Parts: sequence; structure tokens; C-alpha cells
Amino acid sequence: MVFGYYPSWTSRLPIRDIKHERFTHLAHAFLQAEPDGRLKEDVTIPKAAFAASARAKGAKALLSLGGADSGAVFRAIANDPEALKRYVDRIVEVQRATGYDGFDVDWEFPEDEADRESMTRLVRALREAAPEAFLSMAAPATHWNGRWWDAEALRGIVDLLNVMAYDLYGPWSERAGHPSALRAEAGEGRELCGEAAIEYWTMKRGWPAHKVALGIPCYGRTFPVERWKEKPADHEVDLFLPWHEIRRRIDQPDWVRTWSAEAGVPTLSRKDGKQVIGYDDPESAKLKGAWARARGLAGIFFWQIEQDFREGDHEIVRAGVEGLLRRR
Repeated sequence: MVFGYYPSWTSRLPIRDIKHERFTHLAHAFLQAEPDGRLKEDVTIPKAAFAASARAKGAKALLSLGGADSGAVFRAIANDPEALKRYVDRIVEVQRATGYDGFDVDWEFPEDEADRESMTRLVRALREAAPEAFLSMAAPATHWNGRWWDAEALRGIVDLLNVMAYDLYGPWSERAGHPSALRAEAGEGRELCGEAAIEYWTMKRGWPAHKVALGIPCYGRTFPVERWKEKPADHEVDLFLPWHEIRRRIDQPDWVRTWSAEAGVPTLSRKDGKQVIGYDDPESAKLKGAWARARGLAGIFFWQIEQDFREGDHEIVRAGVEGLLRRR
């Protein structure tokens, strides 16, 4: 599986320009709701054109539900029987009316035992209302949030688990670290890498590898340090950069790219020592695609496919697919 998230808010990548043939699944993010289960009035999705264009190229089109900071809304819906029925009935209605093949649930993030039960209740209600639909979920990379998932119940309901093996370090971290390393470098926390994220779900939580996809970001995060493992200085800096912006910096004389064979990812450093960027590029995406194949995973997924779109193609996606489909 090659799964891509397409943001409804993009102005850079019209639906018609998506390279649909690179994907098996495309999720339209995000269909949002109110705490009473009603859909927000200003939503820009679903769009029948998105579903039709994906299916015309042989890809499944999904409605992605929730997104960043969605926990409070999902919590309210799941804990109110009337709101839950209203919500599920409405999203299934619009899914079928517009031709989408299913749903992707992105609950960010469950916080306690009550949320564990609420998440399962919501996902089960969705499955019962749309038994024919493809159903995926976006999952955290570590036990910090993963502990509040009822993996045993959910793995029998969900078709695909998208493990978000990125944002492992960011502005919330005490020190700078690569946000999406495939493997941990010496001296780094073992759990903060893609390899550990997949092992957490498959080995510790019992999720079948053939129903798990490894997440690859199409963006990077910047840190105001000279090198990894340093504590960030207290001054303003860009915290988030899409690949197409990072690619432009690589060509500038005041930046230098290095590669970590140990972590399986590149670093872009400013020559004056004031900033480093951790990101994925075509080289690391190809490596991760091959790694996912070797581990027997369902495939790979990308957040999000507007960010790596350059010169008419998805550069990181294309490389990841090459690695995934490479024959021994």
C-alpha cells in the first residue's frame, strides 16, 4: 500500500494535478465536526471530484476524520449516544453520496483510560454503520499516547494502521534530535525512531505487520542549534518547513547537507552554526520503503503530498515507492 494524505486547505496542488498513479490510497484531510456530532458548516470536503479522480486511477479515496487537536471533539461525540449516532450517520451518508471508499480516523490524542474506551466505541460504531468501507487509523509512534489505545479490540476492526513515525523531536523537546530517524543513533533514545515505532505496534501491541504502514514526512523541523543533541537556544527560528522549501535551501551556499548511515536520514546545517534541519528526502524515503518491504509491512504512507510536490511530481513519494517495490 502507498497511502497519501491530501490537505483540503492546499492552494499549491489542485486535485487534477495529483499524480494519482503513485498511490493505492488517498485520504482527504480533514472532515471536521462539532462536539454535538454535526459536521462543521465551513468544511471544504467531501468533494466528489476527489473521489472520482482517485478511483479513475485505481486508488481508493478516503475521508480523513479528526486531525490535530481533535481529541476533545471526538471525546464529546463518543460519550454522547445521540451525538455519536448523528455523527456516524452523517459521515457515512456523505461518504456514500460522494463516492469515497471509506474513512481514516485521526484521533489526536487519547489521554486516559476513558478515552481508550471512547475511541473504541467511536471506531466500532463507524465500522458497524459502514461494514463495506475501508477503515484506517493514524497511530502515535510511542507508548506515551499509544498506551491509551485498545489495540486488541481495534485491530479486528481496522484495515490499516498508519504509524506516525515523525515529529519524534520538535519545539517541545528538551534537546534537538532528528524528527524522523529510521534507526536511533548512538546516545539517542531507542524509542524515538521509526524502527522502534513499528516494533512497538507489531511486537508489543500485537498489531499484524501486514496491516501496518510506516509514516514518512514530506517536511522537516528546524532547531536553533549547531548540531544534534544540543539544547536549543532561545531565539526565533522556522520550526516547520515543507520539502519543496528545504530543497531550495540545499542549493544555497550557506547550507550543507550530511547523511547519517546510522539513522538513515539527512541533516541540513547552516554553515554559521545557527540552525539544523531534520527531514526526509528521496534518499531516505527510498531506504524506508525498502525497509518496510523487508519487514513485511503493508506499505508506507506520507504526510502530506502537497509538501513534496515539485516540477509536476511527488519527489519523496516517488522515491519511497521505488524502495517499496524494489525486488531482491
